[in-house]
Amino acid sequence: VHAGSSLSVSSSKLGDMGSMKVQKLEVAWGRRLPTAHHKRGGGMTSEGVYGDTDRKSTKRFHVYYYLWHDLIVAVDVTLDADTAHSRLEVSPDGKRVSDTGTIRNVPKTEKRFDSHTFLLAKEGYTSGKHYWEVDVGKKRNWDVGIAQEPVTCKGTLTLSPEKGFWVIRLADGRDYWARTVPWTRLAVSGKPRKTGIFLDASAKKLSFFNVNNETHSHTFTLGGDSSQGGKFFPFFSTGSPSAKPDTEPLKIVLGFEEDHDDE
Repeated sequence: VHAGSSLSVSSSKLGDMGSMKVQKLEVAWGRRLPTAHHKRGGGMTSEGVYGDTDRKSTKRFHVYYYLWHDLIVAVDVTLDADTAHSRLEVSPDGKRVSDTGTIRNVPKTEKRFDSHTFLLAKEGYTSGKHYWEVDVGKKRNWDVGIAQEPVTCKGTLTLSPEKGFWVIRLADGRDYWARTVPWTRLAVSGKPRKTGIFLDASAKKLSFFNVNNETHSHTFTLGGDSSQGGKFFPFFSTGSPSAKPDTEPLKIVLGFEEDHDDE
């Protein structure tokens, strides 16, 4: 730890995914702390936790350990407005998207979804471990997950692993599904307002978590043709369009900045 900074760590189990386990460390520090130190294989290593350390004097972060020892670092996801369906409005900072209910005058691009209220993030990943959170609020319909390039953006699409989409859905405010073929109903306790998504691109695993009660929801194995494709991009949908749109936004939660027991 850098001089002038204080660091305290407490740990708790986040979830059990069969042979895989995830542990949460809650980290609090003051002033500047670009790295956190932890034991691995009898020694000490140092890995970055969060890029922007010039914030409040004290922050609490949730840092997740995969297989009990590999440090997962949150990624700063930014929505790509150039991929968003014309009904969707992306905030200037690229951190939220909402369904306006009207067709907006936006440039027609090859990478813009034209038949579904979908969009992608700007950043894509081919290897490594990446974690981000989506604040779904009280929305009754949404889809979140990843898409692998080349991403088909035109015409009617099917969200399924066979088509390069690994996605979970909330339908009608009550039913949670993994978009497999056929769909797989998920046993999700409560109504989480934040969904955590962990992509281990190297191990070909994509896991979802209920952030509010710290439980595991589902894990996809990125098998099949995924090894032949390109980058994995965070994927979002505000749900099927309707005459009376749900205008509540989907919001990207930046890093692990917020405590998760407030909702």
